[in-house]
Amino acid sequence: MNGPIRSPAELRRMFGANLRHLASRHPTVIGLTKELGINRTQFNRYLSGESFPRPDVLDRICRFFDVDARILLEPVESISVQGGLLTGDILRDFLGAGTAGLGENEFPSGYFRFLRRCFPDTERYSEELWFVFRDGPYTFIRGYHPRKLWPGASAALREYRGYVSRMGDGLCLVASQRSAASVLMFRVGPAPASIASCWSGHVLCSANGDPSMRVVLEHLGHDLGAALQVARRAGTAEVDALSDPYRHLLRLEATAG
Repeated sequence: MNGPIRSPAELRRMFGANLRHLASRHPTVIGLTKELGINRTQFNRYLSGESFPRPDVLDRICRFFDVDARILLEPVESISVQGGLLTGDILRDFLGAGTAGLGENEFPSGYFRFLRRCFPDTERYSEELWFVFRDGPYTFIRGYHPRKLWPGASAALREYRGYVSRMGDGLCLVASQRSAASVLMFRVGPAPASIASCWSGHVLCSANGDPSMRVVLEHLGHDLGAALQVARRAGTAEVDALSDPYRHLLRLEATAG
């Protein structure tokens, strides 16, 4: 057997440290425990290294964070996937280089209000909440399709994740539901200087075959109050309810596209 045998206490501490690292990517611990279906008190015991999860709960945690049971044995930062698509030998110096080291001044972390003109009903627009975060040199997106548009669907089904990469003089954002059930690609750039903290552009492709649509991203920073307001409104509304400058950025005075 390679290496020393670790005690249960050491394994609990390792798991707790890894779980804290993974949980730090989520906006709130309360929201995380609800999504995992784990009692908050019990979750805190996992974080502190006081307790191990049952096998079925461990499986749920690993599936949620897309990691494997090695989180019991080694730091999660050291668990790598060999031959990653964008960071493997073939694409690392081409596509992979654009995903690394994206600065906060280029695209900041925090909550974003995501606005998109609807299709085929172009008299309406949709509003969602995004969360952008860093993990090492990479920038990631996480969000959920609104409950109003997905009634009865679980959080796991509504969740999407993605990454941000440079694309010429702008940014490319790629987001997907689990198992690439639906994939969206966006090309955005900073809005005019007169419209602070906004990025605008187009959806470049959609699994549903929708035509190119205008999108707007408004940075809310880490203002939880503003984020909750967006989360409560999330869904669709008549375009008349949207004020400038967002109407202008979405080109609501023009036809779709």
